[in-house]
Amino acid sequence: MRKFLLALAFAFISPLLFALEFYSLEGYVLPKRVYVGQNFEICIDVVASHNARIELSTPSGLPSSISIGKQRAAKVSTKTLDGGQNAFVHTIAFPARSSEALLCEVGELDIAVRMVQRVNSFFGTTERIVERRLPVVWRTFEILPLPSEGRPDDFSGAVGNFAISMEVEPRELSVGDIAQVSISLSGEGSLNGAAIMMPKLPERLFKTYQPEKGALRANELARLTANVIPLSTQSVEIASARFSYFDPVAEAYKSAVAPALSLTFCEKAPSGEPAVRTLDIGSSPQSDNDASEEFLQLYLAPSKNSLKTHRIPASAKSRILDSHYDGQYFWEHLLILDSRKTGWLPKVDEGKY
Repeated sequence: MRKFLLALAFAFISPLLFALEFYSLEGYVLPKRVYVGQNFEICIDVVASHNARIELSTPSGLPSSISIGKQRAAKVSTKTLDGGQNAFVHTIAFPARSSEALLCEVGELDIAVRMVQRVNSFFGTTERIVERRLPVVWRTFEILPLPSEGRPDDFSGAVGNFAISMEVEPRELSVGDIAQVSISLSGEGSLNGAAIMMPKLPERLFKTYQPEKGALRANELARLTANVIPLSTQSVEIASARFSYFDPVAEAYKSAVAPALSLTFCEKAPSGEPAVRTLDIGSSPQSDNDASEEFLQLYLAPSKNSLKTHRIPASAKSRILDSHYDGQYFWEHLLILDSRKTGWLPKVDEGKY
């Protein structure tokens, strides 16, 4: 019975024996050299007598141009103080970024500290919570402006380290087929509103549709896709893509480059046609109100969303170069024998095309 009473008394007294003491709080930024638009960390070292879970309120009183994120998990190390006491250093970091260059000399600011300490007793494990408002001594830090020297004309604010890649599918196709060009951006840093751009393709060689943002894949920061249609067997290359950024580690502007992609045309020109064959999309189609003869509408590609090209008499003689089924329409790639024009015709009876 005496042992039970002693254990019970110790259960109530033991939390009081482990009085929590805070020795110091110090604030600083990492890395030491930070540029406008660069992701960095605001760190606070909490030196305390116990190893427990420490939570801090978001630092306030810093310049308004600094945006601060949520607290990250603390890293804990040990040190011996000048008086010989053993202490625990809880390093707590907040992700941050500044939109302006500045010199920050804040001196001392208060912050709310919450420590949760696990206490073992006769009745099991409980949590002891200590909440205080304590001063933080801040080291002076500076946010540097991005240098003007060496800044590329296409630089739009990205700070970090990035890589860009490009692919086109299919790589082997026929004139008038649709190809999808995709550009992917990966890396670490902040885009600060910068966006990847499709390479400019010659209008005489390619029909280019409006690019769209694609669903991000693993480790991607941005993805852009666009449908393009080669108009000639001379349309053999998708130009290279580039993305300019500032590397804060190298302290220099860099450009990530995706090499140009080559296209291969698998369709040979019919006998008697010139070696280089270009589709004529400049001529205006005749009016749909022309009822003197039945006409059929050809398309630049096997899609109702593609460009309408030639209207041909239904009686015109043609040769089938290729066929395609898009899940809704059966398409035939036709060569009109008398005019040598080509185009895609949907083979579904839906009235006038």
